[in-house]
Amino acid sequence: MDILICGASARAAAFSAIRAGCRPTSLDLFADRDLTSVCPADKVPAESFPSGLLRFCDALEPMPWLYTGSLENYPELVDQISKRHHLLGNAARTLSAVRDPLRVRDALEAAGLPSPRVGVDGEIALRGGRWLTKPLASAGGLGIREFDGLRSDPGAVYYQEWIDGPSLSSLFLGGGGEAEFVGAALQLIGRPGAPFAYAGNLGPWPLSTVERKRVERLGAVIGSTFRLVGLFGVDFILRDSWPWVVEINPRYTASVEVLELATGRALLEEHVRACGGRPNVTRRPGRTKDAVFVGKRIVFADRPCRFPSIREDDLMIGRPEVEETPAVADIPQEGEPFQPGDPVLTVFARGTTVTDCFARLQKREQMWIDRLGGDPETALR
Repeated sequence: MDILICGASARAAAFSAIRAGCRPTSLDLFADRDLTSVCPADKVPAESFPSGLLRFCDALEPMPWLYTGSLENYPELVDQISKRHHLLGNAARTLSAVRDPLRVRDALEAAGLPSPRVGVDGEIALRGGRWLTKPLASAGGLGIREFDGLRSDPGAVYYQEWIDGPSLSSLFLGGGGEAEFVGAALQLIGRPGAPFAYAGNLGPWPLSTVERKRVERLGAVIGSTFRLVGLFGVDFILRDSWPWVVEINPRYTASVEVLELATGRALLEEHVRACGGRPNVTRRPGRTKDAVFVGKRIVFADRPCRFPSIREDDLMIGRPEVEETPAVADIPQEGEPFQPGDPVLTVFARGTTVTDCFARLQKREQMWIDRLGGDPETALR
């Protein structure tokens, strides 16, 4: 089955599609080396993203398609692309509803579930307590900041109460008004200059029996209220064993591949079926080896640098073993320049415990930070 994948970054979903036995074509902002090695992929210029996607999509033969972040913020564009390509996911009307923080708050409160206070007028944040100012069209945590007492454009931001606790991302598979809980992953948050930016995941995160039941109920309420189909994510803060929802991502999320690689489950195949598609494929079984946990973390440049020359034997480039956890992914072209704060690539690690996995992930991240820290005008060898 051919499938078109569009978004800011398509690499993870493309590899998920291959694990599901599909043949992806990808459009994103990077067209990284590992992505172009396994499927047709075009790089959409940043200055024309996301509207420029439409021109690329119109030039392709019709096929099923799905979106990754941040297209959930552009429901009209999703519907425009879906006129030519059959959408495997949530359409514009659903996106407009589930991305409305006030409607989400009302749904949670009606179900008796905890919800941070939210408002679209800065007056609510001036009443006291700790608050966040968040873009209404947010993605990857970019643009989120602590409320500083200054109101912003009410048509561009909203205000959300600060909730203390670890940040987790839960994944569900929706269909028929129901939602199956797939798993949860710890969210790694923050980079210099962007304290709330997404930086990675580690999962599956161990939830207690009570926590799991509450997260399952949360997914069921959101899935049935908004009639979500396919894979969708719910980001939450875990406080006193209760999930406090901070964002809903009604699409393929960054935690999908972590859970796939840890469990061997081909989640994109299940997504296609939940959205009414029929993959008609025979896929290879996943391999879990001896690891229980998988983590990934984005490596950000801490100074001007160029991407070094590295052996392709060390990379997941052009290899069929996409069930294997790569050491690195989202691999730039040799010599590509980066400025401080730019995402460079993603590192992965496996471990038999959370602590072991996290330690391996930190070690691999630091190795790349050190490697990128040489002469900014020279690609390291």
